[in-house]
Amino acid sequence: RQKEIKLKKISKQKAMSFLPQDFCGNYAWNKVCKRSVIGDIRYPVGKAYEDIFTTYKFFDRAKTFVFIEDTMYFYRQRNQSIVHQNPDKSVKFLVDSIEARLLQLDYFKKKKFTQAVPFATSGLIENYVSYLNLKRNLRENKLSEMAKKQISEYHPSLRYDGSKKWVKINLYKLSPNLYSWAMKIKNM
Repeated sequence: RQKEIKLKKISKQKAMSFLPQDFCGNYAWNKVCKRSVIGDIRYPVGKAYEDIFTTYKFFDRAKTFVFIEDTMYFYRQRNQSIVHQNPDKSVKFLVDSIEARLLQLDYFKKKKFTQAVPFATSGLIENYVSYLNLKRNLRENKLSEMAKKQISEYHPSLRYDGSKKWVKINLYKLSPNLYSWAMKIKNM
């Protein structure tokens, strides 16, 4: 006997706020939409995390949003996947993710998706922290300067960051060296 699937209709504002949150994410693999919603929007060629560049645009074109709270898909990570690449590629991937998140955040602000802004900001700050940690021993650049400034001005919130991000961001703000040390232990 099959379990009854619970569907919940949500507003566009709420759907946009779900995108930058971990339980939903900007991922393409956990969403279904009509071809007409995609239209002429294309994933950018040569970019990592291409779904962050595009998914919010699909959502903005959609008229109806239905959220399924049940887990119906299990994501399997492979050692060869994008998230398991060597650190040199990871820097490029993080730069792409930061670029995408900046565009997404700007879009949310311009289109007045106010519920999404704090969650999108949280994701951007988390990417900045990861980027600065990977680039610790390299020279400063415009991106690292901007990241440091925005991290210093950011006030983590359990509501928008969740407990894991809240700890990561606060630990980095307390001491980038301590953060780096903690990440090395975590990845052992």
